[in-house]
Amino acid sequence: MVINLLYIALFFLTYSFVLGFVIVNKMYIKTSSMATVMALGIITQGVISNYFGSNNIEEYTKTLCTINLALWMAFATSYLISCTKRKFTEIHLNNPINRFGIGTWIAGTSICGILVHRQFLELAIVSQILLFINFVFWLMYIGVCFVALRDISRQNLKKEVHGVIFLTTVSTQSIVLLMNTVYNEVPKWVNVSMITMGICFYVIAAYLIMDRYLRNFNSFSIKDDWKNTNCIIHGATSITGLACLFSSSINHQIIIFIWFFTLIIFLSVELIETIRLISRIKSYGVSKGILIYDVSQWSRVFTFGMFYTFTFIVATNINMQNRVQNFIVETGIWVIFILGISELLLSIKVQFENFRLRKLNKPKPIEYESL
Repeated sequence: MVINLLYIALFFLTYSFVLGFVIVNKMYIKTSSMATVMALGIITQGVISNYFGSNNIEEYTKTLCTINLALWMAFATSYLISCTKRKFTEIHLNNPINRFGIGTWIAGTSICGILVHRQFLELAIVSQILLFINFVFWLMYIGVCFVALRDISRQNLKKEVHGVIFLTTVSTQSIVLLMNTVYNEVPKWVNVSMITMGICFYVIAAYLIMDRYLRNFNSFSIKDDWKNTNCIIHGATSITGLACLFSSSINHQIIIFIWFFTLIIFLSVELIETIRLISRIKSYGVSKGILIYDVSQWSRVFTFGMFYTFTFIVATNINMQNRVQNFIVETGIWVIFILGISELLLSIKVQFENFRLRKLNKPKPIEYESL
């Protein structure tokens, strides 16, 4: 009972601190800020719990879960505040491409629902409520995305699309994961329909990404035109594979194929990321080239964590694949820790810098800030 009260106290303290910081500094949380919740959630449940064993570190995972739930609630409250201040449309809907970032709200909520069900089973009813709300919101989100696709075409924005559009797949498959966590038996046709729909969204997004870069190949600058969110290209396939595994509705050979496909996409995208990293350091130096913060960078932590989780869970009799999986499991956890801690430190750094600028009455460096 005492432990439960401590978690409740931690929740409200974290929630009050984050929301208070946002309100005092008159900040509006960016659309894709829920990527932070997604990243911390997958690290908690998909990486740490799997690697160390959930029973061995129960108190730590519950603590991280509590902090993540508080972040989710604080961000959600900020989004509601933007509605009351009549800023919601300006911040989240005016830019057609930015609308896809709302998918982080759905995926973040799904991960929170899974965390509650796994870490605080006595609150399972909360996960069921989150599933219902999230499903309704997902339907609205898909409608918004179709309108956004129309607007992208009408406003000639195809050359500006990036990996955020793959959140249509991520959000859809996150619903499958939450459904199969909350309920023991989900009708097979529901699982297959949702997973197939997510794959269709992936094909559409992949076409748009390829169209953007192939059409502008001659003028393509890897250091400026390749976006952080493009790592969701492999994150979307990882979560699709996990959805197939959790639903138990897809042939295992297909899941193995999805894992191999994800591995190829992962290596390809991260090779480009590495070349981009080197190019940015050469052009801008270490400080301005890589030691800068953007909320989209949390998507990299999330996608790495998702690939790690998929790799950890998927089973195979292929000897070579087992060796590759073991290597990823043993080394990947430290890579993810380094990425997560780096993003956290960069986030804290930029908030202190912005706070200092406000004290000096200087203009804010960005219009809509995010933790």
